[in-house]
Amino acid sequence: YHKNSSLAKAGRNRGTTIQDIADSLVDEASIVKLLKDIHNLSFTSPLYGVYRNPDFGRQLPDTLPLLAFDKQPLNKPLEIALPA
Repeated sequence: YHKNSSLAKAGRNRGTTIQDIADSLVDEASIVKLLKDIHNLSFTSPLYGVYRNPDFGRQLPDTLPLLAFDKQPLNKPLEIALPA
């Protein structure tokens, strides 16, 4: 947790070590807080990935109806012609 959490190393926590955290785990409330912090860290960490835009380099109109994106696969070029 300490290695990956900027919150645990910022502000008044600046300069804390893993040993400082271990020493602070003296009661059940502090252990529960640490578990909540680990949970929050795991669900708020940014996820990075690579996406290849199938419409890259293609001329698109200035405006598009929102319906153009319905049932549109992410890996296929945008179908601008709407079904009647």
